[in-house]
Parts: sequence; C-alpha cells; structure tokens
Amino acid sequence: MKKPFATVLALASLITPLATPVIACGPPPEGPAYIDVFGGETADLNAFYDGRVGVVTAQSPRARLFMAWRLLHHLPVGATAGGPLSVPCCGDGPSGAWDAASAWAQARGQVSGVTAGSAPDSERPGANYTSIPNCFAAAFNLATQTLGERVKAYGAGSPWVKAWLDGQDAVFSACGGKATPMPALDPGAPAWLKADRAYQEAAYALYAGQNADAAKDFAAIGRDAASPWAPMSPYLTARALLRQAIATKTAGDATAAEAAIRALANAPATTFGQGEAPAMAKTIGVRVDPARALATYDAELTRPTLNADAATDFRDYVDLNAKAARPTEIMDWIWTLKSQAPGATKVADDADVAAQAAQTKAAQAFSLVHAKQRWGATHDPAWLLAAMSLADPTDPDAPSLAAAAAEVAPSDPAYLSATYQRVRLTIAAAPAADTRTLLDQVLARGDLSTTDRNLFLGERMQVAASLAAFDRDALRARLCADDNDKSGCVRSSYTEQAEASGVYDAANKTGFGPDARALIDRMPLATRMAMVKDQSLPATLRLDLALTSWTRAVLMQDNPSIDALSVSLKSMLPQLSAEFARVASTAPGPDKRFAEFFILAKSPGMSTDLQGYTRPDGSIASWQGAWYDWMILPAGSTKGDSAPPCLLEYAPDGYCQSDPPRDVSDTALWPTSDIVCLTYCGAGAFPMRRPDFMAATLNQANAERARVPAPYDDTHKLGASVWAEVLTYAKAHPKDARSPEALYWLVHVTRYGHSHDHLSHQAFDILHQQFPSSPWTAKTKYYFD
Repeated sequence: MKKPFATVLALASLITPLATPVIACGPPPEGPAYIDVFGGETADLNAFYDGRVGVVTAQSPRARLFMAWRLLHHLPVGATAGGPLSVPCCGDGPSGAWDAASAWAQARGQVSGVTAGSAPDSERPGANYTSIPNCFAAAFNLATQTLGERVKAYGAGSPWVKAWLDGQDAVFSACGGKATPMPALDPGAPAWLKADRAYQEAAYALYAGQNADAAKDFAAIGRDAASPWAPMSPYLTARALLRQAIATKTAGDATAAEAAIRALANAPATTFGQGEAPAMAKTIGVRVDPARALATYDAELTRPTLNADAATDFRDYVDLNAKAARPTEIMDWIWTLKSQAPGATKVADDADVAAQAAQTKAAQAFSLVHAKQRWGATHDPAWLLAAMSLADPTDPDAPSLAAAAAEVAPSDPAYLSATYQRVRLTIAAAPAADTRTLLDQVLARGDLSTTDRNLFLGERMQVAASLAAFDRDALRARLCADDNDKSGCVRSSYTEQAEASGVYDAANKTGFGPDARALIDRMPLATRMAMVKDQSLPATLRLDLALTSWTRAVLMQDNPSIDALSVSLKSMLPQLSAEFARVASTAPGPDKRFAEFFILAKSPGMSTDLQGYTRPDGSIASWQGAWYDWMILPAGSTKGDSAPPCLLEYAPDGYCQSDPPRDVSDTALWPTSDIVCLTYCGAGAFPMRRPDFMAATLNQANAERARVPAPYDDTHKLGASVWAEVLTYAKAHPKDARSPEALYWLVHVTRYGHSHDHLSHQAFDILHQQFPSSPWTAKTKYYFD
C-alpha cells in the first residue's frame, strides 16, 4: 500500500539530523534572571533578528555572537535563520522527542493485550558523560501514525499487527543504545508486514550504529518495486552511508558516501529527498576537503542574506575553524570575546583555584592584546567592542578605548555595546553628573531590550544622586520566568535548573538587581529604613528590607530602630502582628529582648543582609530557611566581626571559595568583580562604585558592623548566645504562654540551623519536664543534638 506523502516527509526529518552530542550552552540559570545571554523573550528576540543588536554579551552562545557580528556589519539576520540559530543545540530538542516518544508509548495500547508503556529513550550515551540524539520526534510520530493505520486496516487483535509492534519496539530499543534483538518473522507473514519489517530492520541497523548494514538494507528496499518504502531508498541509502563516513572517518567510506549523494543529486527531480543532497554534499565535503569547505561556509555565512540552513552550516563552520591553521575573522572575533583567542592559554577546568585564576587572567591578557591589534589594523567597531570587553578600567589603553567608543554614533549598531563598556571603564573616574547625563540619554531610548535596560540601570544606579534615584534604578525587570510558557525564552527550554524564588515582587516580575542587593547590604541601618518607607518600591521588597533591617537593629540593640521597624512590620507581616506589637510596646530590658528573640526563633531565614535571607511566605509553619546561631555583644562593645556577604555570592550560583583559603573581603573583590553583568558581557572587571550619597555613610555602616558579631561557627564565640538567653528566659518564666512555644522552636533551630552547648537536648528536657501538658510538648517528640 502507498504511504501518504505527509508520512514520507516525516521520515525525511527522522533521518536528516546528524547524531551530535548535546552540549550545554551559556551561563547557569540559577538565581534571579535580569540578564539573558540567549536573547530574552520573544519580542526582544524578534527585534534582534530585525537588526537591534543591543549590548553584546561575550558569554552568549557562539551562534548568537555570529548573528551579532552580522548585524554589527549591517548584514541582516531575519527570523527564518535567527530562530534556529538561537537554539543552543541541534535537532528538535529534548522536549520534542520526549513528547513524541510518550505519545508513541500511549499509542501502543491500541493493540489488544498490550498496555501503554514508558517512553523509549531517544538518546544514546556518548563520550565524557554526553548524550547523543539518535531517534528524533519524527521517528516516533511516524511509528504512531503507521501503527494507527495498521490497526485500522487489519484490526487491533491481529497477530500480524502484534508482530509489527514487536518489531517496532525492537527498533526503538536501539535508540537508547541498548538494542534488543529483532524478533524473527513468521515465514507466513503477509506481504505488507514483510515490507514493513524490511524497513524496520534497516532502521534498527541505523539506530544501532550499523550504518553499512543499514545502507545495504535501504538499497535492497529500493530494488523491491512493491515496497511502499522503495521511493525513499536513494535518500536513505545516502544518509546511512553519510553516517558511516562520519563515524569511521575513512577515505573509502567518504568516497562511497560522496557517490551515493551524487547519485541522489543527479536523480530525477521528483526523487524523494533530493533537496537534501546539497546539504549532505557539504557535510561530506567537510571530511574530504576541510579547507575548501571552510571557505564555502564562510562565503555563505557572510553573504547578504542567510538561508534557512544557517544554523546547521554554522555548527560545521565552528568545527572546521577549530581544526583550521588560522580561523576566519568571525570565529577569531567570537573566540577572542570569550578570552579564547587562538594562542591564548587554555584554562583547565580541573585546575586548582589559584592555577585556574592565573590561567584565566593570562588568557584574558592575551586575548586583549589580540583584540587591540585587530582594532588598530581594521578600525572595525566589532573589534573595538572585543577589546573593551576584555579591558579592566586600570588598563593603560582604557582611556583611548573609551574615547574611541565616544565617537560611535547613536545610530550605529555598535553604539549600545560601546556605551555600556565605555561607562564601565570610566565610571570610577568620570564626573558622576556626566555619566548620569549619558546614561539618561541611553535609558530614554525606545529600542532597549529588557537585558539592555537592566544593564544600563545597573550603571545608572552606581551614580545615583539620591536615595530615591537609587531605589528607582535598583529595580530590574525579571526575564524568562520558568512558569511563563509564553515568554519564548530559549533558555527556559534548554536548561533544567529553576530560578531562585522569593526575590521578586508579588507579581514575580520585578526585583532588586544583584548589584543593588550588594550595595543595600552595605548601607547603614538608617538608609535601609528609609528605603522601607519608599512606597514606590514593591511591598514584598520593602518587607525584605524591613525584616533584614529589623534583625540588624535587634543584634545592635538599637531600641528606637527596633520599635520603629516593629510598628511597620505589624501590618507588613500580619502572621507576626501580635509579636511585633509586643516588641514595640515593651520597655527595654530582658522582657523586650525575649520578645525580639522569640520572633527570631519563630522565623527561619532571618538575616541581617538580603543575601542569605529567605522571605517568609504563607503560614508560619510553612516558612523556609535556616536559623543562624546569633550572638549579641555587651552594651557599648564595638568588637563585632560581622562582614557583608562575599561579593561573589550575589551572582547566580556564586559562592566564595574557602578551600584552599582565599581573600573574599570587599578589599580584595571590590576592584575585580562584575555583579552588574555577572561577567556575561566580557572578562573585563567592573569594580563596584558606591553612589556618592552612600559613600558618605561608609564609616557609619562600618561602625554598625563593629557592633554585631558574626554568628557562632565553632571557631569562635564572640558575645552572648541569643538562643541560650531564650532558653534561660523560658525556663525562668513557666507561666509565660510563649515559653513552651519558644522551647519548641529552639529544637527546630538545632535541626535546621546551627547551635551549640546541646541546646536542642536542653530545650527538649525543659519542655517535657516543665510543660508536660502543652500542645508544643506533644509536637516535640525528638531532639537533634
């Protein structure tokens, strides 16, 4: 029987994609998303394809940087080529194959006596823990359609349909690299099943990596004029031989593949798959004459328009450049942006921290020299951007690079990148008013992507002339929410990590940028309290500021600030309204301290800083986070050792290396960090700059830190333990209704945080001895010591 033409087309896409390892691209997505190196949401992606370059981010996937190169040189991209180029890997993506395989698993239940199973694996294991796409969505879709046709034609209870299904199950077992033997076919099987089985055996060989056998089987199908699969034989034979040539890399197999592809190209125009012959010829040409293939690809990728196969061409183009004696200008630029200029030091992922840092710095220095040489030789703005992205503000050539950037016209596609990097290189030395004027002009533009606007707001925030301006610039729009399927973000489809939660406003659309959080954590208490009162800030963010400021005030024992914040928090956090009211109405002394510490004990996730804090959400019982083992200095003491969180911790997935030990102080990291663009825009440092109004309060902020000890951590004990004081108070006040509850929470403090001196055991014993009938005692069946 003849297959419908639509089904035949599905078979073409089943075989067409070559098996290539799935490689993760781009930065880790964990953490608040305000910058997206994949391009952002649908509107921003479309604007990019139409010519809006924006700020070039060096950590973008190579294909996006290729598109940026074209746009910087006034060469269009277009959505037809841009969409596939934006996908960081190849094929139909994991979700497409998985959905199709799942649909196939359900379709199996049509056959009598067969239950729907689990989805077959579509990828086989590759080297170095990679996986290789082997069976694509079209394969599963074709099998699902064919099974439906066979059931309709011959019945769900037909033993021949069941035999067909057994054969197809064996085919798909080969997809995941664990092929089960193809079952024997009864010699008395009908002709339709024998024809289908011949195709199944050829597909089985292909998926099992037996490409030469698959080619022979597909050729044999072509000689059977009665087979419904015969028209596809020339194409499928050529495809199998092409896979064989790719797998073996031998001259003989390459020659055989070339001959089959040439025969397909010269076949009648109606021959199935003939349109694929040029692409297949290019693929085999890569193996036969790499130098000529590279020149061909370079000519195609730099011509005035891109074709729909640009993504596939670019993948081969990258591979060819990696093996070429000298890369093309495009790949030279891309690798230089990424501090991987040809000849640069190769950074070893498994090197120790110090060695890796040295290698990274050497690679950056080499690439910077190369970029400056290319800029000097070509005066191409793309090379100016590369040099600027690699330069630190202390680089001797930074002033001249910034001056060159100032000459880029606002209408030039390089303007936004040049301006961003210019501000980065000059923000510490240029008059703040001049920088504000420049940034205000940029922020007034109507063509900024969400990423671009967030980046320029990060720069504008550092030169804010007032706290009100800082508050405005500290807010950033969220990108690529995981729960927003309509965003169109490439990153959301090709990563498995979820973003951090509890850092945005109630609508989950706006939050403080990581750089803003770092600066806020370094503000004195009075400035933070002023932000709490700023009604222009989202209520959830003001709650975060209020709770962290309140915790600071408690540890400093600043009673006026404690009371003022407690009054605000009565309405901001209604779950603890009565507790905050009691704090505000209690006179200074042991009772007030207990009221304060009681709130700390009930509230996991409380912190003196936004970094390390967890917002309370829902009922008290559902609050998340861990408790710190807080300490309090004696009145008047200024021997505290509390320091702001390490600057690296504000970056997504950031942490401060402590083994081997390294300096993670602000003194060490302030000049070398980049938590505005998180190093996504280039390897050059972006030293933090305090706004002038904040710099004037630096001494006050440091003095407050001196009044707060770091939490107890087994290496030192500075001050008195908050939890020990709660324990003592509860034991001494058996008639206080809060005492048994406080003891209950102390047991939790030990389980989900850190404590010392057998606190959990002590709290458990007192609770059961002094409050045997309390419901809090009934809830406390164990201690955690």
